[in-house]
Amino acid sequence: MNLRSLLIAAAILPLVGIAYAQTGPATRKAHVIGVVFPNDARPGERASGSVVLYPGAIAGSGVHVEKASVEIDENRPRKAELSGIVIDAGVQKRTADQNFVADVPAGAKSVHLVMSRDDRQIAAVDVPIEASTSGPLLCGSSDWISGTEQDGSQSQYRTPATYCYAGMAVIAGQFNGDAQQTRIEVAGTAARIVAESQRYCYWLLPRAADPGSNRVTLHEGSHTVTFTVNVPRLDLLQLLEDQGASAAEVSPPQANAAASDKPHSSFPLGLGIGVGGFGIGGGDDSSGGDLERSVPMRH
Repeated sequence: MNLRSLLIAAAILPLVGIAYAQTGPATRKAHVIGVVFPNDARPGERASGSVVLYPGAIAGSGVHVEKASVEIDENRPRKAELSGIVIDAGVQKRTADQNFVADVPAGAKSVHLVMSRDDRQIAAVDVPIEASTSGPLLCGSSDWISGTEQDGSQSQYRTPATYCYAGMAVIAGQFNGDAQQTRIEVAGTAARIVAESQRYCYWLLPRAADPGSNRVTLHEGSHTVTFTVNVPRLDLLQLLEDQGASAAEVSPPQANAAASDKPHSSFPLGLGIGVGGFGIGGGDDSSGGDLERSVPMRH
């Protein structure tokens, strides 16, 4: 197990013990989850969002995270538990392990989402429509680069040359707003998309990514676009979202890429963990209180 694994284990395992000591083997308890939606979604447009289990770990500009409390079965994989929650954003009902899609009404100030389980409502959230006209901020001095289309031509789709925000990346271009119709791969592994507007797609670096140079492939409509980007450091946010606290016991892949040329970014990459009275994961706490901590992942 390398340094990165030890740091993750050191951060998570004590919290797991605290959570168990406080709650014992209870099967279902309240957890704070996050509903992610793009800041630049505008009235009259279609946009997509997602539900994340660690809302305190989503970092970077361009997205809004609205928190809600739901009951989750501790004895099931957390991703599997989300598949039993249905989200209705007014277009099509989808399970919470998928991207939901919303058509923002003209003049709307928010989008109303209803979560249900077994046809019973368990939570409702109003996600504000910020209609931002500015693009997401880049970390450090990173520049946007254009991708390469399948025929070798320069693409309209662009992405930062360096990914720095805690496991979340962004691609700019023309999207239809339904993230279920977009696919992004890194090292042949599908990435999880957390939000999409008609201008930006936000996604999590999968575990297959390595520090250094990485090949990113975007599939959007008739476009297949490739990018070569630099990843200075990694966290395992997508792995945590998929496996919860068990991620601390999984050794990450060996970093076989070249060392980063920006090892000391002014935006330290961190694994955000919310600690509440009932467990871990973005401020899990039925009473609504949370304390978010950041565990720097440096290489």
